[in-house]
Amino acid sequence: MTLGEANAPGDASEVLPAAGESRVARWRERAGLVALCLVVGWFYFWTVRSSGDPWKFGREQKDYYNLLLDGWLDGHLHMKVAVPEALQRLDDPYDPKRRPPELALHDASFYHGKYYLYFGAAPVVVLLLPFRLITGIDLPLAAAVLVFVYGGFLASVAALLGIRRRHFPETSAFVTLLGVAVLGFAGLGCVLVRRPHMWELPIGAGYCFAMLTLWCVARSLHARRGRMGWFAAAGLMLALAIASRPTYLLASPLLAVPLIGWWRAERRLPWPTALAGAAPLVVIGLALAWHNYARFGNPLQFGQAYQLSLDYESKVTHFSPRYVGFNTWRYFFSAAQWSRYFPFIHPAELPPKPPGFAGHDDVYGVLRNMPIAWLALLAPLGLWRRPPAERGVLGAWLASTSVLFAAMAGVLLAFFGSLARYESDFTPALMLLACVGVFALERVTRVGAPAFARWITRPLTVALALYSIVFAVLFSLQLDGLLGERNPEKARRVAEGLNRIPAAVERLLGVKHGAVTLTLQLRPDTSGERVLLTVGDAPHVVRVFVRYGEEGRVQFGYAQDDAPAVLSRPLEWDFGRPHEVRVKLGALLPPRSHPMFSGWDAAEVSQRTREVAVELDGESIIDERRRFDGNTGQLRVGGAVDGAAATKMDGEILAVSRSALEPATTSGTPGAGFVRLRLEFPDRANTPREPLVAFGAPTDDGLVFVHYFDDAGRIAFGYAVRGERTLETPAAIVEVKGTHELIVQWTATGVSARRRLWLRLDGRILAARDVEWPSRDGAIVAGQNVNDEAGCAARFGGRLLQVQRSADGRDPLLAAGDTLRLRLQLPRPAVGTREPLVVTGRYAAGDLLLIEYVGDKAVRFGLDHWGSGIVMSEPVSIDFARPHDVEITLPSLAAPVDASLERPVQRGRVTVVVDGGRIWEHTVDLFTAEAEEFWIGRNAIGGTNCGPVFTGEVLSAERQRPN
Repeated sequence: MTLGEANAPGDASEVLPAAGESRVARWRERAGLVALCLVVGWFYFWTVRSSGDPWKFGREQKDYYNLLLDGWLDGHLHMKVAVPEALQRLDDPYDPKRRPPELALHDASFYHGKYYLYFGAAPVVVLLLPFRLITGIDLPLAAAVLVFVYGGFLASVAALLGIRRRHFPETSAFVTLLGVAVLGFAGLGCVLVRRPHMWELPIGAGYCFAMLTLWCVARSLHARRGRMGWFAAAGLMLALAIASRPTYLLASPLLAVPLIGWWRAERRLPWPTALAGAAPLVVIGLALAWHNYARFGNPLQFGQAYQLSLDYESKVTHFSPRYVGFNTWRYFFSAAQWSRYFPFIHPAELPPKPPGFAGHDDVYGVLRNMPIAWLALLAPLGLWRRPPAERGVLGAWLASTSVLFAAMAGVLLAFFGSLARYESDFTPALMLLACVGVFALERVTRVGAPAFARWITRPLTVALALYSIVFAVLFSLQLDGLLGERNPEKARRVAEGLNRIPAAVERLLGVKHGAVTLTLQLRPDTSGERVLLTVGDAPHVVRVFVRYGEEGRVQFGYAQDDAPAVLSRPLEWDFGRPHEVRVKLGALLPPRSHPMFSGWDAAEVSQRTREVAVELDGESIIDERRRFDGNTGQLRVGGAVDGAAATKMDGEILAVSRSALEPATTSGTPGAGFVRLRLEFPDRANTPREPLVAFGAPTDDGLVFVHYFDDAGRIAFGYAVRGERTLETPAAIVEVKGTHELIVQWTATGVSARRRLWLRLDGRILAARDVEWPSRDGAIVAGQNVNDEAGCAARFGGRLLQVQRSADGRDPLLAAGDTLRLRLQLPRPAVGTREPLVVTGRYAAGDLLLIEYVGDKAVRFGLDHWGSGIVMSEPVSIDFARPHDVEITLPSLAAPVDASLERPVQRGRVTVVVDGGRIWEHTVDLFTAEAEEFWIGRNAIGGTNCGPVFTGEVLSAERQRPN
């Protein structure tokens, strides 16, 4: 008997379905399979469409593959796209440090003045070219990716169903459907189509042809007739996989496995069949060699040595044993970090990378996070109690599949990068083996195990499969944040739907989301920083800490990731008694998509979810706004987190409580007001107190004043109402020379005769207390004691450079408009020094408009887009001795209420106008920033390409709409 004649099951015949099995049951199973395949197809289609890239059927496509096809149809092998002359003039265009950014096509191969693709050409030959010839239009790249990935899934289903029908007929319809779902989702096709771009097309094509190879191998093993034809088809499919992704060449030995099986069963090698399988490999291999020689003059050069990437490709060690350990952990054992809210999972923090290791993105260990893969180890159990011939057929197919898995996984383990899309090279074969393991386990429990074994193994198998499927779906939705980046509105709807699950659990448990209140007893003999609380998991950790200073003073601070810390003013501390510290953080709250915020005003939600506030004994000492994307997580009180600069709290936390979330109190409500003064204090004050802001009416007035203690710069600020001083801040040393920014702001408290008064000097809160208030604000006057307040000078003795006010409590600099007009007095720092002028965004996602001093009479302006380097203007002559009007147009200043609903990076044009003359404009990528993610002259986000502050003087600043 030949190996191909083993088509019937052996010792499992006693569990075969009865001859009179209901035809309805069989049709029901088939209908279920079709429906499940359609569900998988729908999810793939939805994922591709939610990528945010329009397909534009009928229009000319400008992706690399269609540009390559344009070149082919014009009679040459390079892409039909113009190459910049500047790129051709470079001495070494392959060195990314010497190649200007955005000059060349990223990841294209550049050789002898032409652009090529180092990616495989098979997708063009098999799909894009026929589609163009038949329809006359370009096939969108995303649609091509979808076709190949879905085709790969269907091919894997066909292979699995063939194995099930011939070797595991006792497998129930439910388990079969479960296996198909595992292939559709845990095979990670849904992850591959999350970003359907040029990198994913050859991987998707390779996946499709590899699964077709396994299906053809199975058909050739089972064929009574036509074995040669099926084996030739297997060779053709493998050759196309290699032409899509050359690494499949290492999987070629999978075709040797059936030949060995036939040789053992028939006592001779079937040479005609072997030649039929080898012929397509030889023909397509020769075609690839010619293609490489015609392009690069070397039959073995696919073009990677000439790739224009972020690395110097010809000098990079692409494969090395030193990468194996790191990649093994990443691809198979790295655990996901779970969070309470969508997207629920985040990649584990990376250990130190091996020398020379380059790119990585969101990768999750297959064995750790999709545990159904472990059942691949049970696939050989399917050979148990079978006739030798049948065991040989099934064993040969399992061995071929194992060779495919081992070859593709092995080459990636030695590669110098680990990416989620690469997992699609080996995971489908692994999941096929896992499904056979599930079938084998069910067969064993039904044939040779007691009944209770089936009661145990079936639920366990179902649980592993469902967990793996759910995780794969979450992996697809979370991958690199692409859904939120490419399609913010759809991401919001998905999050709102899925976050209903944790919200329901929270309601049952009575979870509170508001402020955390700590009762502290600090130790006086402590130094440095001590953590009060942290939120989140490494590497994204938000921490609130206390910093000990001199003379018994302390400062409270807030830090997020590696961004600069926000500190309160130095505070006098009574170490002899406990104090109450109340912390309100947006990171303590659910995301904006949580059902709790349903019906809230958008500005109100923004205020609460961006809040960074610390109150000490009822008084605000920190009040900022920051975004917390990805930081919501576990709350730890008094404990340090690995990597945090501060150490564990060593005082005593006497009590901890959590309150319910309170409604936000936004500006723009009745009873609110805002005044900003840009001022210079006098060198020597003639009177101890001078007026800053006066309002109200005679006998019902209010006055904010400055109190000078001495000539050393010790000053305080206070507030008086109806002649009675009700507030005065502790004295602090202030640099008298230079300009300062004082903000006086008040908000309603719910009591008509009281307001909460905020005093901020140079961005730091001096006081925030509820005070008595005049019955009406009246006229607001800066720098004059209009109501003759006793003990206060008639006028402010320094200089008022600018006065800005609003009657609704809103900061005029946070108004709409993408243009900022500054009046600056430039400093004279060292040549080459860079300083920030306007900063938008946040740490790792911000932009810095900076100034560089290139000489005694010249400066340059530049933009640092985080992670992309700096673009600079040409030097501009300027007079340092006088002030200058600088008008900056920056599209990231046109801030939305909710940046999460916008693409995180958008293209825009930055312009700089000095004293009415436009001196620089440039088109750049800019991070979308919210209104309060904006600073003048302060590098609040921690950019490393300029100093921390602008050392000149900001004499005035106004937000304007563009001309």
